[in-house]
Amino acid sequence: MTATLARVLADDQLLITPLEVATLSPPSPLDPVIMEPVRSITAAIWPDAVVVPVMGLGATDSALTRNAGIATYGISGAFVAEGDYRAHGKDERLPVSSFYESREFLDRLVRALAF
Repeated sequence: MTATLARVLADDQLLITPLEVATLSPPSPLDPVIMEPVRSITAAIWPDAVVVPVMGLGATDSALTRNAGIATYGISGAFVAEGDYRAHGKDERLPVSSFYESREFLDRLVRALAF
């Protein structure tokens, strides 16, 4: 990445130094012990929803826990209308119904996984 920046900026006066080198971390396995409750609780609350694992963009502590051998997952259960995603914006908001559905989903999931 520094080579690309140096080429684009094309200024011998600049010194480009990465502040931190990212550490690769393995993806967490889709463990059935985790995924089955996610699927069944999702179906109970949102019958038409399909659970699709995705890679989230952004920074979390998940890389650190995965590198320590701890499978780590992110899940919220909060839904917004298509085109109305405003997370971290100056007008961030979440529909009230989505807030309560997400709370119910996470409550059921934690109880199911706390065996």
